[in-house]
Amino acid sequence: MLPLATDSIPADATHFLADGRALTLTHAYDWHECGDPVPDEDGEWNMLCVFATIGGMRVGHSEFILRGGRLLPNNVEVVPEARRHGIATAMYVFAEKHTGLVCVPHSIQSADGAAFWAQRTRPFGK
Repeated sequence: MLPLATDSIPADATHFLADGRALTLTHAYDWHECGDPVPDEDGEWNMLCVFATIGGMRVGHSEFILRGGRLLPNNVEVVPEARRHGIATAMYVFAEKHTGLVCVPHSIQSADGAAFWAQRTRPFGK
């Protein structure tokens, strides 16, 4: 398991959207940022949170449960005006690269989540 991060959230990666805007991705394992992750049976933190910002404004966040050597998306949100620009995809790809684990679909999904996972050319979850 990955350790609990107690320091400030670093800027981990920059991804450029098709329209040229810079999307900054950061992460945390800290419950102050993630909400209230629960330690697993070994007492280690089991949630990765990824935050997406454009020009200093948060446009999305995602929570991934680290379980069984995989990433299980628990909550993924992108503000409506920023959707369909690859932000959720960038967060998934970032989470996989950051942890070295593969995302698997959650058993409970919204219609948007199911459509997101149904993409044949998705660069994550493989």
